[in-house]
Amino acid sequence: GSSDSIAERDLRFTVPRIDNQKQAGYTAKVMQQGHSYTVAELAQKIQGKVVGDSTTPVSGITSVDHPLAGHIAFLEDPRRLEEIESSPIACLIVPGHIARSKKPLIQVEQPKVAWAQLLNLFFPPRAFPGTVSEKAFIAPSARLGQGVTVEAFAYLGEEAEVGDGSVIRAYGYLDRKVKVGKKTVIHPHVTLYENTLVGNSCVIHSGTVIGADGFGYVASPQGQI
Repeated sequence: GSSDSIAERDLRFTVPRIDNQKQAGYTAKVMQQGHSYTVAELAQKIQGKVVGDSTTPVSGITSVDHPLAGHIAFLEDPRRLEEIESSPIACLIVPGHIARSKKPLIQVEQPKVAWAQLLNLFFPPRAFPGTVSEKAFIAPSARLGQGVTVEAFAYLGEEAEVGDGSVIRAYGYLDRKVKVGKKTVIHPHVTLYENTLVGNSCVIHSGTVIGADGFGYVASPQGQI
């Protein structure tokens, strides 16, 4: 469907619609109906102060550009408050200078940071089983840490190393002597060329290629090198 129309059932990342005078440094996320929190509970999690009804239920998180019933968003520009008050948004995360509203408010020093913290509450990281598929290829000299997940059809070359709690998803390709740190997720169809080093707590998304030849050439009498 159109990127301008977001249904509550849509779990995809969706770029919010913006005008020429605004910049969106975030991506709106819209969740299915699930666990609900009160405004007071959310305020506690982000060390905020509640102004208004602290018992209001909040079932999801969104942006002010895509107001949804029962959802929380952040607002930093007081000039937009009246506009947002007429929307179905349940609660707003705001800076301290926004002190009155028809909506329940949670006042914090950095609204956008607090909003981002709540994303992990409504969208917790996926848990992986910590097992190695029999359909994965793992070279005899490859080394796996504790609790590593390797999905079917992943390839780990000679002397490859994967740290504790990391995840190599289906069709991930780790060439020889690749080293992946702890608690890192390599998503499907990622290619890591020989001797590539990946640190701890990284997320590398599908289709990424790391360690390939660059695009530069050096001219010589014999031609391009």
